[in-house]
Amino acid sequence: MKNKGEHAEYFNDKNHQHEIRQMRILMYDLTKSLFAATPDDERCSRWHTLFSAFSQVHQEPGLAEASEKIVKTLDKLGCEGVKQEYNALFVDPYSESRLNRTASWYADGKSLGPTLAEVRQLMQDAGVERLRDYREPEDSIEVLLDTMILLLEDAGRKGEEHGLEFRQRLFLDFIMPLMEAMIRRMENMEDFPFYMACAGYLKWWITLEQPFAR
Repeated sequence: MKNKGEHAEYFNDKNHQHEIRQMRILMYDLTKSLFAATPDDERCSRWHTLFSAFSQVHQEPGLAEASEKIVKTLDKLGCEGVKQEYNALFVDPYSESRLNRTASWYADGKSLGPTLAEVRQLMQDAGVERLRDYREPEDSIEVLLDTMILLLEDAGRKGEEHGLEFRQRLFLDFIMPLMEAMIRRMENMEDFPFYMACAGYLKWWITLEQPFAR
């Protein structure tokens, strides 16, 4: 992986900004897909294809290793096994293993806390409307990630600096702390091997994103 200086030089090269932005959108969308809905065969197939490709990216050993673990776990469990994990973690209200995925839960110790109001204010300031049909609150991980996708797409139309402050705040104040809190739990979920394997990819992805928010 490039060091911070190398990252900065590459990211600031305008010739690469479109390419980088599209790759970031892809990674945000992939990350969102891990949490946004119960996996089906199409989604599992997409995961297998993408993570199989990432496992061959030898210049990014963290990504390659994490992706290989995900692919092996997918092969072992099958999509039905992953679906069972997802339902126990994110759907079943009576599951003792339920994993909360809202920023308020970790920042405020409760759902629908002050953090949710802060996220809503940020979205309003950034001019982001909830264009997609979500049942989850705005501070849930899938809505936060989708909001970043919308802001990145907007930057593609209006220029890289457009909305930069909002993208930085969204990542540093909400996405990164929430993801890190979820990763800490996922790393130790031995009864949920697929999502435990995903924790390694998420750690790599968070590290890759940080230079964009500095």
